Amino acid sequence: MVTLHLTVNYAVTSEFAEIVCDSYVWNDQTYTTSGDYTQTFTNVNNCDSVVTLHLTVNNSTTGDTTAVACVNFTWHGNLYTESGDYSVTLTNAAGCDSVVTLHLTLNDAEIADISEVACDSYVWNDQTYTASGDYTQTFTNMAGCDSVVTLHLTVNYSETSEFAEIACDSYVWNDQTYTASGDYTQTFTNMTGCDSVVTLHLTVNYADTAEFAEIVCDSYEWNDQTYTVSGDYTQTFTNASGCDSVVTLHLTVNYAETAEFAEVVCDSFEWNDQTYTVSGDYTQTFTNASGCDSVVTLHLTVNYAETAEFAETVCDSYEWNDQTYTVSGDYTQTFTNAVGCDSVVTLHLTVLQSFAVTDNRAVCVTQLPYEWNGVTFTAAGTQTATLQAENGCDSVVTMTLTVGYPQMANVDATICASELPYEWNGVTFTAAGSQLATLSATNGCDSIVVMTLTVNPTYNVTDEATICASELPYAWNDVTFTEAGTQTVTLPTVNGCDSVVTMILTVNPTYDVTDEAAICASELPYAWNGVTFTEAGTQTVTLPTVNGCDSVVTLHLTVNYADTAEFAEVACDSFTWNGETYTETGD
Repeated sequence: MVTLHLTVNYAVTSEFAEIVCDSYVWNDQTYTTSGDYTQTFTNVNNCDSVVTLHLTVNNSTTGDTTAVACVNFTWHGNLYTESGDYSVTLTNAAGCDSVVTLHLTLNDAEIADISEVACDSYVWNDQTYTASGDYTQTFTNMAGCDSVVTLHLTVNYSETSEFAEIACDSYVWNDQTYTASGDYTQTFTNMTGCDSVVTLHLTVNYADTAEFAEIVCDSYEWNDQTYTVSGDYTQTFTNASGCDSVVTLHLTVNYAETAEFAEVVCDSFEWNDQTYTVSGDYTQTFTNASGCDSVVTLHLTVNYAETAEFAETVCDSYEWNDQTYTVSGDYTQTFTNAVGCDSVVTLHLTVLQSFAVTDNRAVCVTQLPYEWNGVTFTAAGTQTATLQAENGCDSVVTMTLTVGYPQMANVDATICASELPYEWNGVTFTAAGSQLATLSATNGCDSIVVMTLTVNPTYNVTDEATICASELPYAWNDVTFTEAGTQTVTLPTVNGCDSVVTMILTVNPTYDVTDEAAICASELPYAWNGVTFTEAGTQTVTLPTVNGCDSVVTLHLTVNYADTAEFAEVACDSFTWNGETYTETGD
């Protein structure tokens, strides 16, 4: 009897995300590409602990600029007094370093002064200076004249120091991590700008470490400390074993920005959906490329438009600033006032009309001579008289006098059959034909008129059409069908009469069919309706139905793959697997 006391421990999984610049070091592995990465550790139960890193890698950028100056040159807040290549590190849109290199050429003037602060010694034109003071050298410029340059030299001196540290597991000193006891040196810049060689006597005990990353705007508070510059910062705590627990903060600090601009406008100014009507300084806050505040100040000067109005009453037309107005109304014209804004002037115009009246009269020959407004007609003709209208404007009246004689006239008319019966001067037509009427003209003379009436027919037509549903909507004589049915329109015939046309539309359906199929990988390629699948996917074909309309058929093909697996067994004497018994070691 064997008793197994079994303790089962379980593997664990975890994940975390990091956003870094250029590369990321995780457990002695360096990653330079965004992606998901896993590493397997052993947890406290001695089981696998799979940790997944979701990594986003933003890349640093570089740039070059060239400048030529005399004596000195200021670039990004730095003053340069010698030609050379200088670099500054900025933050690009991704929050990473953007290294810009300045290729600087400085030409010397005739009289110049330079100041230098050096450490221990300074070499100037093959001469070495080791003490502070003012030194002068004479050169020849491009014109062949002396160029006297005075060097104001301050010589500071390097220093050395040492200190001792006891750390757990590792010690971070100026971005370098030390994991073994020993003596280490680093070179810094002291208060005078010279090398300060510091020796670290390090004793390393082993403790816990942790790190995390933060991206913030302007500053970051961590355990009562405020950080305003990107970098790696550490703080030390005491773990449960009494050893230091060093926590490292990988801090990226992006900065807010400010900008300003000035505008001079008339009446109002629109800025980001806000309307300003008063002069003043206004600010709005946006988010810049690094996700921080960008405060923009508007210096606004608002000038104002002016208005004026006047009234005029005229006959027929009015001229105002090269424009002619012939109708009463309110009219505006826009000028520019002294501050450059619109000055709107309104004209309230009343236009009284002169009259040009035509008077047509007909008399019989027996009524001649004919008197009209002091004018005597002795025969048919046209005469004009100018009178004054009630509004004070001219009224020109033209009289056309027709002298009538008893006469015979013929009149033709054409109508549509739908207009019968047709009435004309007391005569009723029920069909095409001619009728006679004796009329009295306005001048009192008889006029015998013969009317000849032509009657054009109308039509009633039925049309039929058959389409596929995919052709809807269907346009026909300005009527749009959205489904099968009957519509009627009235159209003019060539003789101008109505023709009623009826359309009977039949719509044959189309089909949209989805099919599913699953095959094994060994059945590839797979042929279907003229389409060949070489892998799982979706294909669509268009086939004709029995009525000639398109039928869209879609196949979703699933490809299943065979599996392979292996396992190991240790057995005594024999092993039975799937109904077979094996008695020898092997695969």
